[in-house]
This record gives sequence, structure tokens and C-alpha cells, in this order.
Amino acid sequence: MTVFRNKQRGGVWAYEFVHLGRRYRDYCRDPVTGAPVATKTAAKEIETAARARAQADGPTAAEDRGGGQYSLAEAQAGLLRRVTEKRRKPKHIANIRLWGDDVLRHFGPQKPFAELTQLEVDGYITAVCGETVKRWAGGKRSPTPEDYKNPALWRDTGRLRSKRQGNNYCKHFRKLLEVAGKVKDPVTRRPVLGQDPPLEIELERVPKRQPRPMPDAELDARMATLPPWRRDQADLSRTYGLRAEEGYRVELRHLEGGRKPVIFFRGEESKSGHDEYARSGPDGWRLVNRLRKQAEARGTTHLLTWPGEFKGVHWYSIWAAGGKVPAEAWQPLKGPGSSWRKTAKRAGIAQPHRFHDVRARAITVVSLESRAAAKGFARHQSAATTDLYIGVAEEEVARATAAAMDTGRKHARRPRLKAVG
Repeated sequence: MTVFRNKQRGGVWAYEFVHLGRRYRDYCRDPVTGAPVATKTAAKEIETAARARAQADGPTAAEDRGGGQYSLAEAQAGLLRRVTEKRRKPKHIANIRLWGDDVLRHFGPQKPFAELTQLEVDGYITAVCGETVKRWAGGKRSPTPEDYKNPALWRDTGRLRSKRQGNNYCKHFRKLLEVAGKVKDPVTRRPVLGQDPPLEIELERVPKRQPRPMPDAELDARMATLPPWRRDQADLSRTYGLRAEEGYRVELRHLEGGRKPVIFFRGEESKSGHDEYARSGPDGWRLVNRLRKQAEARGTTHLLTWPGEFKGVHWYSIWAAGGKVPAEAWQPLKGPGSSWRKTAKRAGIAQPHRFHDVRARAITVVSLESRAAAKGFARHQSAATTDLYIGVAEEEVARATAAAMDTGRKHARRPRLKAVG
């Protein structure tokens, strides 16, 4: 039995043998999933099956079993292995698995890259953009890789994927093609992706949305309809310039014992990958101290908590009715939630701002004192990124315009026009 580990491909099991003067060589892949096998015993079983096929073909077989068989499943397994070894964030790894499984379901895991055509690629793009959004219906726990394959655990919303979501799937397919473009056939030594002309994946044009500082009037109107924990989340963003996902992840350990008015994020927790300090003024420090005392009283390490389900009881409805909630029922927030989006309708706002625009407002306020300090406050790597966040709220533009154009004022600064030419 000639099975071995291919060290050039990360130790993937492969087989190689000669039958009737013809050499057969390929990777040992699971016949069901298409993924590389993990044990020598499984590799021998794959080789035995390959020998049986070679004997059935006979001496006149024209197909070279080893040529051009690098499959989509191999590329996906290699990509998933690399992001796991690099210790990427669990959410990123889950997305790689989700997008890759979608490609494998469409083409089949054993589909060789050499057999892909532009027509098939275009068909996948059409299919993936025409899919509807599925929501997790499996309870509180996070879905496992096997759960993504079980349609009974997902609820069809009937809403088509956005252009950005469709592009994410297409970008992953493009990444798989990029991986295959660096692989050579183990027998012919030619690139496994040799289509001429090269395969192309065209992405949808997605409008670029720039941060718009949120007016204080809109923020006050929307916060008036929010539950307390969501108001505190918005206040953290307003005073410390926190991103939405940073706000609900702040714990007591990020306060460094409460000795300084800062929130400290380690490199593995920050967006930049570097240690960062989020700073604020007296208002923000009073807010954080209040939330710290609240967390200690509730016996939790998270600053933002809400009354969730505990021992089969939904404590939110009890809290809303004015009832007392036990300390064990206060749970950390898991995300921005839908309550922020609903506030726009309740407050009667026709063109609402995003939650991220609360952070843009905070950066703008700091820039009015010092534009250089705004970059440090925003924790941006580039000043050009900070400039995108700095802007004047619409109500301030209207107020300044009215004041400048007020003809009743004695010293109104009206534009002076001068004829030229």
C-alpha cells in the first residue's frame, strides 16, 4: 500500500501506485464530504477503492486519475485550516465555514477546479444573490457547523439577501479560485486552474455609506423610547466613542480597577489588533462608575446587562411590569439588538441615522476642540479615516446658515459678490 503524507500540502494523506504501466496519484478524500481524510487507515481504504477502479478500467483507460482532480473541498479545507491555525476570531472562522459550505452545496464537494466553466460560475452568482435570508431558530445556543446543514433549525424570512451579503459569498468563491490558482497538478505539474480566458466573478456595486454625525435632538428622541440598558449602551458610545460591538462587551476588567477614566482594550479585543485606551470626560466617567456599581450589585462582570431568561422564566416581562428581578437573571447583551432600529419609528424620524453615527457625533464634538485629538479619541490608525467621521450635524448647519443670512442683524456676515471679467 503506497499511501503517504504530502508535506507540501500540510501533511494531507495521498496515494500513488502504478497499474499496467499507468501511474495513479491523488489525495485521499472522503467520498461523501470530499474533505481530506485524517488517518492512515482511511487513506488505505481510499487507495484500495482507487486500485479497484483502475482494474475495472483496464489497460485502455484514457482517463488519468491523478490529473486535474484538485477539488473545491480541498481548497475549502485548506483555507479553513489556515484561518484556524492563525487563531482568527471565532466569528470570522464561522463565516469562512458558512460561505464555503454554500459553495460546496452548489457545485458538490468533489467538483474539480479544472472542470469549472464561466457559465457555472455565473450560475452560482445568480443563485447566491437570489437566496433569501435565513434566521437561526435553534434557541439561545450558537449554531454549530452541523446546524448550518439542518434546514429545520432555520426560519426563512422571505427577504432577499442584500448586495453586500451576496458579495461576501462571491468574495469567498473568488478566494477559493485564488487558492487553486497557486496549486499545480501532482501528475502533469500544470496549474489546476488553467481556464482560458480566466474565470471571472463580478461583484455587485454596493453604495458606500459614510458616517453622519447624529443630531442631539434625534438622539434624545430615540433614547427616550429605549430600555435603560440600551440607553447606557448609547451613552457609552456618545461619551467614549465606542463602537456598537465594543459597548456591550465592556467588563469590569476593562476599567483597570476604576483608577483612571479610561476603558482599556487589549490587542486581541480591539479592531486594530493593538492595545487601546478609550477616553472620556467627567460625564463618561460618572456613567462608567454608575455602571460599575450596578454590575457589582448584580453579581456580574459585564457593565451592560438585561433581564433575560433564567430557570425557565422570562424576566423581561416581569421587569417591564415593575417586578423585582433576581441578580442571577441579569445577563450580558449579545448584540445591538432590534430595539435601536425600532426607536426611529416610535420617535417619528423619517430618515434615521445608524447607531454608528452616535460615535461619529462624539468624534465631531472632540474635533471642535482639537482635530489632532479626535484621531486619538477615535482610535483610528489613519487621520484620513477620522476626517470621514468629522462633520457638522444638520441642525447646526441650519442654525449657522440662518444666523449668517439674517438680514435683520446689524453685523450679519453676508456673502459679498464681486463681478469678475
